[in-house]
Order: sequence, then C-alpha cells, then structure tokens
Amino acid sequence: MIETRTWSIPLTRTPFLLGNRCLARPSSSLICSLFCVLLALPCLVHAENAEPAEERTKAATGKFGKFITVAAPLTDQVDRSVRRQAREALQAAKLKGEWPTLVFVLEAGSSELGKTLDLAKYLSSPALQGATTIAYIPEQIEGHQVLLALACEQILMAPDARMGLAGKDEASITPDIVSIYQEIAGRRRTVPEALVLGMLDPKYEVWQVESPMGSSFVLKEDLEAAREEGAVAEEIVIPAGEAVFFTGAEARTELGFVQRLASSRQEVASALNLSRESLEETVSIEDDWLPVRIDLQGPLTEKRIRQAQSMLETARREKKNFICFWIDSDGGDPAESLSLAGVIASLNPSEVRTVAYIPRKAHGDAVIPALACDRIVLGTEASFGGPGDILMTDEDLPSLNAGLKDIAEKKFRSPRLCQSLIDPSIELLRFEKQLDDLPLQRFGTKEEQEAWEADGWKVAGVVVKQGELLQLTGQEAMNRVPLAWETAESFGDFKRLFGLERDPTLIEPGWIDTLVEALAHPAVATFLFILGFTAIWTEFQTPGLGVGWLLGGICFLLFFWSHYLGGSADWLEILLFIAGAFCLVIEIFILPGFGIFGLTGGLLMLSSIILASQTFLFPADSYELKQTAQTMLSLMVAGVGSIAAVVLLQKVLPYTPYYNRLVLTPPESTSKSMSGLNQGPSAEEQLIHQVGKAVTRLAPSGKARIGKKVYQVMAEGEFVEKGTEVRVLEVRGSTIVVRSQEA
Repeated sequence: MIETRTWSIPLTRTPFLLGNRCLARPSSSLICSLFCVLLALPCLVHAENAEPAEERTKAATGKFGKFITVAAPLTDQVDRSVRRQAREALQAAKLKGEWPTLVFVLEAGSSELGKTLDLAKYLSSPALQGATTIAYIPEQIEGHQVLLALACEQILMAPDARMGLAGKDEASITPDIVSIYQEIAGRRRTVPEALVLGMLDPKYEVWQVESPMGSSFVLKEDLEAAREEGAVAEEIVIPAGEAVFFTGAEARTELGFVQRLASSRQEVASALNLSRESLEETVSIEDDWLPVRIDLQGPLTEKRIRQAQSMLETARREKKNFICFWIDSDGGDPAESLSLAGVIASLNPSEVRTVAYIPRKAHGDAVIPALACDRIVLGTEASFGGPGDILMTDEDLPSLNAGLKDIAEKKFRSPRLCQSLIDPSIELLRFEKQLDDLPLQRFGTKEEQEAWEADGWKVAGVVVKQGELLQLTGQEAMNRVPLAWETAESFGDFKRLFGLERDPTLIEPGWIDTLVEALAHPAVATFLFILGFTAIWTEFQTPGLGVGWLLGGICFLLFFWSHYLGGSADWLEILLFIAGAFCLVIEIFILPGFGIFGLTGGLLMLSSIILASQTFLFPADSYELKQTAQTMLSLMVAGVGSIAAVVLLQKVLPYTPYYNRLVLTPPESTSKSMSGLNQGPSAEEQLIHQVGKAVTRLAPSGKARIGKKVYQVMAEGEFVEKGTEVRVLEVRGSTIVVRSQEA
C-alpha cells in the first residue's frame, strides 16, 4: 500500500473576475510544475517505500554504543581496561561514521580518592569529547565512586539504586577534597553543586528554592542571597548533620539530576536506542581470534555433556578467546544441558567470546547451552525451540526455569522469553511502552501484567499461547524477538561475520578425556574417597607395611588429577590438601594431645575436596546451589561409606585368614604353630589381664612392652600416650587389645 502525501507547490496567479468572486487562472509555470511532478512521481513513490525499510533497519540495529563496567574498588588494572575500551569504542565509531554513546556501569562499592580522581578527569576530559558519556548505577555507589558519576554527561539509575555518602572513607573533609568535587561537578554540571557538597559532607545544609527563573539548589549560607533574587518558595532537602543517600526514583522525580530510570542494561539500551551488540563486554585481543569449535550434535546425553565440559576446559587452558558451539540436536538430558550452560555462562566475557552456531535445529533442552552463549547465530530457516527428544516433566521445570533465569540475566536476555522455549505452561505476552518518544518492549506473563500496566506498559500481543512451546526460525529469532544476533546461510558466512580467516580448530574427546570424565563422575569420586580413607585407616592399624599409604595416595592422586584436568581443581586445592595432611601428621606423630593441628588439617582437607568438586567459591545462583548440594551429598555418602568400611574391617576381617596375613604379629615358636588348638591357650592369650607399658604412642595401634617382650597392640577407646601403663583386655585372633590403666 502506497502512502500519499500532500505536496505544497507555489503557484503564479493571474486574477480574473467571475461574477463577484476573484479566482486564479493557471499560468504556464503551473503547467510545467505539474508536468515535473508527474515525471518525478515514480521516484517519490520509490523513496516513500524505501524510507520505512531504512527506518526499520536503523531501529533494529540501533545507535552505536558501548557498555563499560567500572569495578569497585577501582584498581590500576580496572582503570587501564576502562580507558582501553573507551578508546577502542571511539575508534570503531569513527570507522562507522557514527556518534558513540559510552555507558559506564558503576558497580557497587567505593574506591580511593586518587584513583577515582584520575579516572574522573579522564571521563570529563577532551579525550572523550567525541562521545556521549553516561553513568549507569544499577545498585549502590558510595564513597569516591560518586566522583565517576559526576564526571559523565548524564546519569541513569535503577529505581531502587542508591547514590551518596561520598565522603564516607575520609576521616575529615578537607578544603582540597571539596575543591576536587567542585571542579569535577563544574565540568559536566550533571548534578547541582549544592547537592554534590551535601552528599560529600554532612555539615552542609541544602535547600531547594523556587524563583521566577526556575528551581535551584543552594546551601544554607546562600539562602539569603536567593531570597533577595526573588525566591518565592523554600524547602530543605539535606538537613545539616545528616549523611544522605538518594535513590534513583528520588533523583529522577524530585531532584531531577537523573535523566532516566532503568532496571537493567537491556532497559538502558532500549531507552538510549542502542544496538544489541552494545550490551556485550569487549574481549581483550592482543593479536587475533584464537578460535576453537565444540560440537553438540545428536542426543545430548550425560556422557556427551561431560565430554563437552572437558573440551571447554581444554580450550580455557590453551587460552582460546573464541569458542564456537556447533549445535544440531533435539536435546536429551535437561539437567546436564543446564549444567553445561552454567559453565558457559560463568566464563569471563572480557576474556573469551562464546558463540552458538545453529545451522539446522536446536530443540528441547538443546536451546539451553545456546542461551548461555554471548551470541547466537542461526541458519535462516533453522528451527530454534520447540519439542525435543525428552518431554520435560512438571518436576523438572521449576529447577530448569530457575537456572535458565539466572543464565538469561547474565547474558542480558529476557528470562521469560528464554523460559517459554522449554516450558509450555507459560503464556508469553509482549509489552510495549513509550519512553521519551522511544519505543520499549519486554516480555512477561499474565501474572506480571497488572504490575507492569501500573508502570505504563501495555500488552501488545501474545507471543506464544499456554500449552505451546515457543519455536522460531532464524529470521524470527532475529526480527520477531531479540534472541539471535545474526543469521548465516553457511559456515562460510558465519566466519565472515566474525572475521575468521580459517576454520576454528575442532576439539574432539580423546582417551584421556574419557578417563578424566569417568574418574570425575560423582559415583567414582565417592568410591575413591571411601577406598582412600579406608586404606589409610588400615595402615594405621598395621604400621610398617606401607600398602595402605600407597593405595590411599593413589586414590587421592586420581581424584585431584581428574578434577584438575576437568577444570574444577587447581594448585590451590592441591596445596590445601597437602597442608591438611601435613597438619594431621604433626597432630598424630609430633605434637599429640591438643587437637589444634588435627582440627585444622581436617578442615583444610575438607575444604580442598569441596573446592575441587566445583568451579566456584561460594554459590551465586540456583545452578551453583544445586551443584554445591550434590558435592555435599557425595561427601556425606563418602563419609558414611568410609565409616561402614572401617567398622567392617574392625569387626569382621580380623578373623579372616587373608587379613591375618596382612597384620604384623609377634613370631610364634614352631612348636606352638604346629601343635594346634589342643595344646592350651596361646602365648598371646596368656597375656590377658597382665599390665605393661606403651613404648610408642597407641593411635590406636602401636607397641607395648608386656613382661619381657614387645608386642604389637591396639588401644581400645582413647589414644594412649607413650610411657603409659596399659592392661591387656582381650586377644582377638592375633590382635592384642589393651586399655590405659588411667582410664
């Protein structure tokens, strides 16, 4: 359909009379003008049709922007990274011929004055005059981190984010500090100077005054001058002696120094009309991409997922900065797919770029690893989402939705949109809102509709009905909903998108990967624990053989080796375990009795095993919480299994011939050994109720002198120190059981 426009054409009129009306007679110039218009009409119609397409393209891509995270506390490394990213963004915008928008995301915390002042001067210097600088505060900033917000041209905050207490890290606010804040605030004039001083030092009292010139903020000492200039209304904003924080909502609606409110980076990008690529962190590349490829094709079984995790760790060890996941699958194991996605999402986006390439299909849980990647590239007619090989049950969906929500938020995607790909119970709605003449959209459910409509959002349509799964083609995933970054007809097109000159190196599982995968399996790891602890306990009961030490050492060596190659253990965990074992040796053989070294050694060894079983220190999301629970369960099973094995050895095996051959016992005379049981009690049995003295520490096994001979004995109950008198209680086979006389 061709839209019509009204064109204004100047006419030369020659008046003539017709009755009492004065009319205009068309001249020759009018005829020429109309003729020219008719000739130009096809061009105008073509331009009319082309213009909306150009506008649609511009709306889809957005303006050039860059999100740059400023961590707190600010270090020299963070400062260099911020400057490098800003410099690279300016150069990239210059090559594209666009005006860049730099959004500095200020993380929660505070920093030293010297470092923040240097960076604030850079942000407000001529070096960034070729860009629009914006400070975004998603949570809370305090201390001298506030100085960085003042150095930007605009400030955006989350509604419940807070900003204030700029001077909290200073024992006293000196005139030099005041002048620093006045200088930075004066460069941008983003926040009124009186409010800046009120956030810096509680001694300042700040008033808001209304005058014919408008609203302004003044200090108490300047209030009289404001009255003389015609102030008609006054209101105290910051009372003297009060340290203040301003929320984003207050700063926007009451104070006016926050230009927009945004709860997430996505909302910031939408509000500023920035491209989707602006949300991504910059990867530090010294020379070029170092690309590798990991295939996820066919059924995603537990074995296939664990191989992929092992190959991913191989890529990390080799410092690869571009990982392509080639996905062509109908899924297979939702829990394992979520586990792999958690590992992918945990990769530092400033060190490695992860891309999911889906030329044909990703159905069922196969979409979960793709959603954890930084970018998704689909074939034009590829199928993304929809039913897979495994039907996810109502019991599976809550944990999958929780994990997928965490992953989507990490990758700046709509959680509800991602969940609708695997959960048919979700009726997905698209909401729209106009903010400063810019159209915004988000995705949610009917349960969220009332709250969102109260905030100005309106339902724009149903994306997928309840009882169905969201299923998209490549084009739909890029244009209908914001999931795909780009489409590619072939892998050659994929390589051109990222400037790859050669095919990424394909990582395939080898025999070592298979062995590592098997040893790192929770069931095998638990068995290694049980066998290792039991072997070491056996060595304590039969000192001198060394078999227990050897077998226990091999078990723990295999455990740490498999987890080291699997990526969950590093030298820290290994050194912690060695230090713990060393503390136990000190407790048992060198400084017995106090228990400090024993307790410390046990805690160190336990900590090393827990850390070696997972890739994080403390759980930060539902996936990591689940993995921590699995680790603790494995340790509990290993502990119970070890105790059961020890009890079995202590109660049953001492009476078996095989075990007797492993136990060191005092040599018996040949005549005794040949005489059989009918010759009366053995020499050991004659020792019952006799008193002797421990010649070594009994922990619980050791040696004691009874009569004129030294016997291998085992203490019952508490350990017995060297030199303590002991009484023989009983003889179990060839084992002499004693107890301290002091007990």
